[in-house]
Amino acid sequence: MRVRRVQFVSQQVDEIPPSPRSVGARGSESWLIGPARSGKRPSAMASDGVQSDHLDDSICGREPIHIPGAIQPHGALLAARVDTSLVTHASANLDDMLGISAGAALGRTLQQSIGALASSAILDAISRDHSALYQLSGWYGKDLHLTAYRVGPQVCIDVEPVSPSIAPISPVHRVRAVLDAFRSAEGQRELCALAVRSLREITGYDRVMAYRFDTDGHGEVIAEARGSEMDPYLGLHYPASDIPPQARRLYLRQRVGAIVDSRYRPVPLLTDRTLDGEAPLDLTCSTLRSVSPYHLAYMQNMQTAASLTIGLAEGPELWGMLVCHHRTPRNPGPELRAAADILGQFVSTLLGPLGEAEAARKRAERNATMTRLAEQFASAPTMLEAFAATESELLDLVDAAGAIISFSGKVRCVGRTPPLDQAERALARLREESAGELLACDDLGLRHPELSACKRDGSGALLLPLVGADDAMLWFRPEQSRTTRWGGNPAEPAFADAATGVISPRASFAVWIQTVSGHSAPWKEGDIAIAQEFRALIDGETARRMKAEIVQLRLAREQEQRVQTARLKAALENLGDGVAMFDSDGRLVMCNNLYAKLYRLPDALQQVGTHIRDIVQSCIANGVVAGDIGSQEEWLKLYVLPTDTSSQIQQLSDGRLINLTRQPLPEGGWVSTHEDITEQQRREAEILFLAHHDLLTGLANRAAFDETIEAAVARLQRNGEPFTLLMLDLDRFKQVNDTLGHPAGDQLLREAAQRLKSSLRKTDVLARLGGDEFAIVQFGAKDRAKAARGLAERIVRLISQPFDIEGAQVSVGVSIGIAMAPHAATDAAAMLKMADVALYAVKSEGRNGFRFFEPEA
Repeated sequence: MRVRRVQFVSQQVDEIPPSPRSVGARGSESWLIGPARSGKRPSAMASDGVQSDHLDDSICGREPIHIPGAIQPHGALLAARVDTSLVTHASANLDDMLGISAGAALGRTLQQSIGALASSAILDAISRDHSALYQLSGWYGKDLHLTAYRVGPQVCIDVEPVSPSIAPISPVHRVRAVLDAFRSAEGQRELCALAVRSLREITGYDRVMAYRFDTDGHGEVIAEARGSEMDPYLGLHYPASDIPPQARRLYLRQRVGAIVDSRYRPVPLLTDRTLDGEAPLDLTCSTLRSVSPYHLAYMQNMQTAASLTIGLAEGPELWGMLVCHHRTPRNPGPELRAAADILGQFVSTLLGPLGEAEAARKRAERNATMTRLAEQFASAPTMLEAFAATESELLDLVDAAGAIISFSGKVRCVGRTPPLDQAERALARLREESAGELLACDDLGLRHPELSACKRDGSGALLLPLVGADDAMLWFRPEQSRTTRWGGNPAEPAFADAATGVISPRASFAVWIQTVSGHSAPWKEGDIAIAQEFRALIDGETARRMKAEIVQLRLAREQEQRVQTARLKAALENLGDGVAMFDSDGRLVMCNNLYAKLYRLPDALQQVGTHIRDIVQSCIANGVVAGDIGSQEEWLKLYVLPTDTSSQIQQLSDGRLINLTRQPLPEGGWVSTHEDITEQQRREAEILFLAHHDLLTGLANRAAFDETIEAAVARLQRNGEPFTLLMLDLDRFKQVNDTLGHPAGDQLLREAAQRLKSSLRKTDVLARLGGDEFAIVQFGAKDRAKAARGLAERIVRLISQPFDIEGAQVSVGVSIGIAMAPHAATDAAAMLKMADVALYAVKSEGRNGFRFFEPEA
């Protein structure tokens, strides 16, 4: 007779036991955004910055919210194995829904719980797809909605009663009727405003909000539809810790979540351990999944009884959420949740295009400014006059209030800037810091205290290095004090009970006003991009003007260049590396024969004036470059004129490694050297191998073993990861050496090493310590004593078998000492000593065996 064991998956579902640090975590199903109401609206509190001894947010972030072991009580849950259809999990309230107790359902077939027709339909659908829906009509006088979804080897089924609808039009049809209106939105905020109004009309919740995450993970309520008696939350911000990372990831998999009653008592899941194993049931896709007690307390603190949340995604990232609040319990039911899902998916599909459209409009405005700048720079007699004629456009380009320009030894200020001496100090300081690259900051005076005088008119600074070494343009933005209205103190998202250590959500959600000074409006990616385009315009215009001057000089210098080229060519041929020189247009000036030979270039491509593009394409077409796309893309980057000296290693199709160094030339263009480092790399790899491996056996050597054992001890002390050390000594090995000679002894060691390797798992580490001594570090075994014993028995059996050494049958044995890390304070020296003591105990008992270290021994 089979004995079925039935037990609770989670014995405590209404509270979280305290830990030494703290306990509790945020909820998982439906997240609340907004401050609590308690009588009158809370008054605002001001702060120049939030500072507090707050709790470790990662504690909440580590709660496994997808495996709560319980569900909400407005439905029931069944889980069965797909292969056998035997029920492995059932909620304790199953009898209320299906007329069969959870205990009776466990271990029986799904058919016996929901009927043959429903069971067959669901299992058939799950075999083809991830989820399935089924309407179970007239089941013990009730109509039930079944939502099935696949979780590994199991199918989980949410069971909910079907509520009679009194609305003349279903929620799904009402949602579809309003979706076309969303297409008229011209921006993401307008789209969200339409969405919250429509969602409130359809769902009837007291409040519906659109919540958007910023780049720091914090959130802001950007749209709201509410009843007149509800306080407004529009414009409030909330810290990233209010919605931990695992909850955000969950909303990318299960977009809609609902809490029917924040004061519900969770219904535990019962399970048949003989069928489901030890792993908790993953309820990620369950609409009934129970939420964290922490989150229920959060809701109750806000006097919110029910919530409905829809995740909004832009591409693969969670962009924000639509959040519905209700002051009394409210069950949206499957059809209303489906309508909310459709609305959320439609809004998600529009977020990306609308964001791109907003960015495109801004780009169009700046492109028009760039066009005017290009025209005026092209028509001005000199570059300095061009800068003077375009002051307004230069500021409009990046929404700056002022700028200082240093060009060709002249300095000019434009618009509103710090005092000239301070502006010049800022220009010199940032130019030094930038190393020739674009640099942006919105806190210049705070970042560099010596520039604090720039704070009022130049807290924001955007440095754009130009053509010459001392040429640059520095845009300024004035200080702009920023005020953020938080829903409660963001530095204190929770508090811990001093007596129990239990974490609870904050009880006060009074509006917390945070004021930040010393900053300007931040520079955005569009500002950086258009500044880089402007630098390209200046580079191009400068190059055009320089080219006109160069034409006048070129004829006079051609003869001299030919002589110098001939001399340089001769010198290049005597170098041991391939060398090529290119001008600023990317055209070949000269190359040596080793360069042409290295890349198999025909004579036509070795001629002066050949473009680097033609050389690269020839290398790709002729199979010189490795055939993978990544290698070819790296070669295509050689089209770009280098701005500083750079080196990279490229592999050719024949396996050779080439160290390519490109160095810009002062007059434009660059020199590239191509060193074949294949042999050098091989020698370095060989040296590295020899430093960590035994030459005779190829095993890890003593040095590598010491690193392994030290690392194992460190993990033991840091994370409590146990390991086992086995010290081995070949018995009668000296006799083999003395009678058959050292070559025979070496052969025996090599063959013994191979036998030892064959007995190991992939995670075990084997090393030769010297002579006939070996060591093994064993990781990851569940039953470490059993695993060590099994390994030792295999080794004794393998080594005891005769060895064929130069035609002679040689028999040796092996003595093994085993030490298991007894506690976290064990160090490497102690482990080695324990294993040695056990090893010599084996030797004293007659050898050819093994023994575990025992303190009494």
